[in-house]
Amino acid sequence: MDKKGVMFAVFLGWCGGYRFYKKQYGLGFLYLFTCGLFCIGWFVDIVVALSNKPAAAAPALTEKGRFHTKIVGVTFPTTQGGCSTRQEALADMRRKDTLSVKYYEYDGEPAYMVVLDRNYSDIGNLSADLASEIYRKYNDCVIKVVDWEVTGGDERQNYGCNIELAFYK
Repeated sequence: MDKKGVMFAVFLGWCGGYRFYKKQYGLGFLYLFTCGLFCIGWFVDIVVALSNKPAAAAPALTEKGRFHTKIVGVTFPTTQGGCSTRQEALADMRRKDTLSVKYYEYDGEPAYMVVLDRNYSDIGNLSADLASEIYRKYNDCVIKVVDWEVTGGDERQNYGCNIELAFYK
């Protein structure tokens, strides 16, 4: 039983408290303006809260390594996503954007593509030597881009990108 959820359902369910607690904001406002859907929704929320179990915590990941590197191949066309060139994708990046690293094979060798998550445009790759090292040392790890910085940018664009990678297991 989710004790916190039950408390919200019992004491604040009539005004949408349980729905706000569950991050169901639309229903929360509906409950707020209809007195818990004329008390019927309030009663249902109490029953649901009593029968729900709290979500299990995700297992903690341990950091196994971290390093900085530059992205290579940033002047080539994109192979996927919403931008036509990698330079266009780099020019469009904002601080709130997130990047991810995707594994693939190139000529039978391990390779890693860096992707702008917002529009799925690839912005380049990790170098072949680095890809081999990552595959050898961290193949069973989750790779996260924990920081990035776009560099350069002149009248011909000429953008680059440095990233910081962390490896978790």
